[in-house]
Amino acid sequence: MNRRIVAVAVSVLAGLAVFGAAGAANAYPYAHDGFFLRLELGAVYMHTTETVSLGSQSASRTIYGGGANLGIMIGGTPADGVVIGGTINESVALSPKVKMEGNSYDTDDDAKMNMLLVGPFVQFYPDDEEGFHFGASIGWSELSLSDSSDSRSISGFGLAGWLGHDWWVDDEWSLGISGRIAYSALSTTESGVKNSFGVITPSILFTATFH
Repeated sequence: MNRRIVAVAVSVLAGLAVFGAAGAANAYPYAHDGFFLRLELGAVYMHTTETVSLGSQSASRTIYGGGANLGIMIGGTPADGVVIGGTINESVALSPKVKMEGNSYDTDDDAKMNMLLVGPFVQFYPDDEEGFHFGASIGWSELSLSDSSDSRSISGFGLAGWLGHDWWVDDEWSLGISGRIAYSALSTTESGVKNSFGVITPSILFTATFH
């Protein structure tokens, strides 16, 4: 994972935490207002299409597999039912499979595919006392591929959307479930050879929210 990305993300989230905390004093129980913190953990399916191009020639392969997704969202509530903030979300698949020319192949036991998305988000609660919500984020993404002999990272653009429902378990805490899908477009060029990647990561997440 790129250390600069992590450093920027931590700084942004820290700033948003201060912003969100400023409204926490006016927060009401069992209402989505004030400071916002969400922790996410669940299952993900990762599907990456890699296309290698040199001049007019090209070849492609697919890397896919199941794994885990985790994330954190921090922000505040500037208007009723509207949350804005920053998020870090990462998906990882261990020992993914590779499909090329109609044939599927296993990878090494220590092969790994990671997808990181860092950026701002907005989330809406149509009724700020109920748990149904939907939202979206956009930002910087980084794909990392590694095995026993090699590793590489490619950065680019990513976006995500989700919807879910929370159930109150305390004045400010709620537990819930969310369906999320993200897409990233990334590319790199070396010595005239262009590698383009399209990554789709649908996931089902369990969430814990302080709001």
